Amino acid sequence: MKWKIILLIGLLLAALSSSAQAKPASQQTEYIVAIDAEYPPYEFLEGSGHITGFTVELLTEIGKQAGVSFRFIPMSWPDAVTGLEDGSVDLVNMIQTPERAQLYELSEPHSQIEQAIFRNTSADITSLETLSGHSVAFQKNDIALERLADRTDIKKVIVESKEEGFMMLNAGKVDALFAAEQPGLKIMREYGLQKVEVAAIALFPQPYGFAARKGNTTLIVLLNTQLQKLKASGGYLTLENKWLNVFPQDGNWFTRYHTLVLSAGAFVTILALLLAAWGFSLRRAVKKQTRELLETQARLVEAQKITRLGRWQLNMLTNQLDWSDEIYALFDTEKGKFIPTYESFIKFTHPDDREFVEKAFQEAVKNKTIYEVEHRILLNDGRIKWVNEISRTEYDSAGKPIRSTGTVQDITER
Repeated sequence: MKWKIILLIGLLLAALSSSAQAKPASQQTEYIVAIDAEYPPYEFLEGSGHITGFTVELLTEIGKQAGVSFRFIPMSWPDAVTGLEDGSVDLVNMIQTPERAQLYELSEPHSQIEQAIFRNTSADITSLETLSGHSVAFQKNDIALERLADRTDIKKVIVESKEEGFMMLNAGKVDALFAAEQPGLKIMREYGLQKVEVAAIALFPQPYGFAARKGNTTLIVLLNTQLQKLKASGGYLTLENKWLNVFPQDGNWFTRYHTLVLSAGAFVTILALLLAAWGFSLRRAVKKQTRELLETQARLVEAQKITRLGRWQLNMLTNQLDWSDEIYALFDTEKGKFIPTYESFIKFTHPDDREFVEKAFQEAVKNKTIYEVEHRILLNDGRIKWVNEISRTEYDSAGKPIRSTGTVQDITER
């Protein structure tokens, strides 16, 4: 009898141990979502550091319906793709292609993304065809890079972020840049880029949806099911009208024109809007485009300097300074052994330039303007280099500076 009791207890403990092991995927209640910090209106970080956008609110509503939660972590697009592949991230938003369907589990698309060409004002670029002979920036892993993989007639420059690409474009280091239309227009406005303009719009329209690791069909089924429920209830339409059918306006004709087109629901509406815009704005745009077509071809003399640009971010609350690998190389320091801080950066600044560099940065932060200076740095071995710095500062709701993000470029040989 005793041995039967012992055997029964043993079987019971084994069953409890088995049930206590890893939770099945179907019971997962929280998912990690990589959010592109600079991809409005779909997903982005506000000045206060708050994560928002269409896909953020869409997943939040899906989570409420399904009884699960989504934790959003902002990161660059290349890091998001890496996180999805190594398992540290459960979900990303991704433009969907047959090639990507082989690599990931894709949901039903929830919207459509269109690409645009942004050009330096000196470049005679108006279409895909006129890119030939020009240097063009692409963000790492971007869909436009995939679509133009066979174009050997352009100089392709790979950047880590859209911000880095726009800074290079504004400085004339590349002739053109590919980016999604709305995120690109937002960056143009935020940075006040005077030497960047839209060259072509509505390129490569592609379905946009969620992507999970290959094999994670449970999560994709959940998303598809809840997305259909949200559409049936009208909740999806509410989010679409809030985020995708209304875009910020500015003084740029291309932006206003495209906003009207996207807002139109039918051909008659589009035609009416085009007729209404047939006045001064249209004539001015045509005249401007004609003048640009007569300009000389863009210069490529600085193409070799492109790799000498690095990106940095200063947390003004903790004084933590993050450098890209390019900046460590520029300052001849070793990543992991040298810890960058604002103070150590100032020490690298040439003694004769320190005062005006600090003053320029402090005034830009105080006046909420773009910081841009050229100055010298003094390396540990006595060498002197000239650099160009551009940055902008983000502020919280109370107007307190919280973060500065910018680029530094070696212009010694300029």
